[in-house]
Amino acid sequence: MYSFFIGDIRLPVAPERFSVNYGQNIRRVELASGREVTLPVTPRPPGSAADGRLAKITFTAMLPWREYPFANYSGGFRCGDLILGDLLRVKERGEPFRFIVRRKIGRSTKATYIMNVFLESLHLREDAVKGSDIYVDITLLEHRAVQAVRVISGTYTPTVREGAVSIPRTYTVVSGDSLWLIAHRFFSDGNRWREIYESNRALIDGRNRGTGNPYHTIYPGQVLTIP
Repeated sequence: MYSFFIGDIRLPVAPERFSVNYGQNIRRVELASGREVTLPVTPRPPGSAADGRLAKITFTAMLPWREYPFANYSGGFRCGDLILGDLLRVKERGEPFRFIVRRKIGRSTKATYIMNVFLESLHLREDAVKGSDIYVDITLLEHRAVQAVRVISGTYTPTVREGAVSIPRTYTVVSGDSLWLIAHRFFSDGNRWREIYESNRALIDGRNRGTGNPYHTIYPGQVLTIP
């Protein structure tokens, strides 16, 4: 069984396939062809023709209007228009997040695809023949954090001005947050989310134990320590 996560939003029905476009290098990942499943693409080789280009991910998501036995939800059934509202808010914020595809085999769950992305576009399609369910064409664009800025000669390194406000030692989670976004907010590098996770492992693991949610899921109201 596959699960798709757009940040902390779990799509109730995993798309049958998604495409990853590296410039001219396009590879399609089949996810719903019976038991024959092709796993995601391998990393781009350095120096290849597509190296350096941002990847674009496209797929179509079904957002059910009513509860189906084949749909899965992290916190109970939510109508398709509510999930669509969550996706629209992600797009409006314009902040990067993690796109994750996880595969569950027995009791084991493994992330088979992870990428830091922006939500570039949502295209809504409703079909009277298919009922009231919502279908959304989703396009994600790869995000890469800037490690350094080149200034004529040498490299610019940000410095903290004397008297500047220091980073708070705690942060209260609000709706729509993820560890990646919080790390990006405090460190300007979402890839440092594990540092926050490790500093709050007992709190985070305790809340997720037995829920089936990804181990790094956080919830509104939690107070996290920022290392």
